[in-house]
Amino acid sequence: MEVIYFESPSKSFSWANGLYIIVEETEDEIRMCYLDNGVPQTFDDGRYMLTCTGKGNTGIKRTGLTYTPPTPKITMSDEVAEKIANTMDIYSKRGTAVRLQMKDGEIFGGYDGDKKHALKYLKPDTIYHVKCTDVQSCMTDVYLEEVPNQWFNSVMFEHVKE
Repeated sequence: MEVIYFESPSKSFSWANGLYIIVEETEDEIRMCYLDNGVPQTFDDGRYMLTCTGKGNTGIKRTGLTYTPPTPKITMSDEVAEKIANTMDIYSKRGTAVRLQMKDGEIFGGYDGDKKHALKYLKPDTIYHVKCTDVQSCMTDVYLEEVPNQWFNSVMFEHVKE
């Protein structure tokens, strides 16, 4: 995001002299957010506190600087990270060994309906073999050699080294 320096040509209650980031710029208007010690002012929900001015405002000075919002940190337990790392490859070849991922006696991953369906046909701690996978835009179905004519959500399975 481009950083500008704004200096109000007159006293104002809604403007502060200083650095702003441009959040949106149209043909006629600039929507910007004040940088308070280098940090954009935001509401509690994280939205920028925007203020607007016309593009012709003489108080706007282009700085050549840019502001890059920090990347949010995602944290997870080591156990969850390990489960994700062991999740089966959605492009697994025929014959790849897999089993249900379990946590505290329940299937780890998948929707409730997926889990109920899996428990009708599969047993925890049993090794199954991939027949094929059907990779879709938001989920991957896995077909198992041991369970004909049934598909299961791939996120419920972990790779097993045989």
